[in-house]
Order: sequence, then C-alpha cells, then structure tokens
Amino acid sequence: MHTGRELDLKVAEALGLSPTATAIRWIVSLIGEVIDMPHFSTTWDGMGLLVEEAEKKGIYLEFEHFNKGRYLGRA
Repeated sequence: MHTGRELDLKVAEALGLSPTATAIRWIVSLIGEVIDMPHFSTTWDGMGLLVEEAEKKGIYLEFEHFNKGRYLGRA
C-alpha cells in the first residue's frame, strides 16, 4: 500500500482511533465519510502524532532518513 489517505485511515483504525475519538481532530461529511484526519503517512507532523499514539499503546517507533528520500522505520 502506498502513502495516502487510505493508509492513514488504516493506521488510525489500528491505533483504535475513530472519528469520535477525542485524541485527534476529524472532520466528517454529512454522509459519514472521513474527509480530514492526521496525515500519518505523508507529513512529519502526522508521523509525530503516530509515534505519540503508538507509544501510549506500548509500541515504540524509530525512524531514520537516507539519501534520495529513503526512510527506514523500526518498531
């Protein structure tokens, strides 16, 4: 799966977050579709939130960056 909103939603669900969770900000359309949530997979701010939420669940993440836009993540 590539980075993007579908991956972000799966990450949120894996962390036990939902559109009604108060830990993060969600905007939901009138038909119940999530139209905004943290950008876990595409922004550093979103990744920071992911690291914080994972730590609350006892999951410790570490990330490194390399040449040419490559990254390495470890749990």
